[in-house]
Amino acid sequence: MIELLRTSMVHQAHVTRTLLESFRVRATVRGEATIGMGVPIGVWVSAEDAERARAILREDQEDTDRTDESAAPS
Repeated sequence: MIELLRTSMVHQAHVTRTLLESFRVRATVRGEATIGMGVPIGVWVSAEDAERARAILREDQEDTDRTDESAAPS
């Protein structure tokens, strides 16, 4: 397993997991038991899915950036 994302925001971890699973990439959130202790949680995928998962997250971020740019006041 490969840690794809490390965050202190539990909702971000679960949104990321849901996004990946919508593309049929199995993802797991680990570390929720440490919430509030200052220890980040992670989103993990199999080594075989890691490259595809990174591409999905990259594309999602690019889509978000384009949306933000088009919504910005001129």
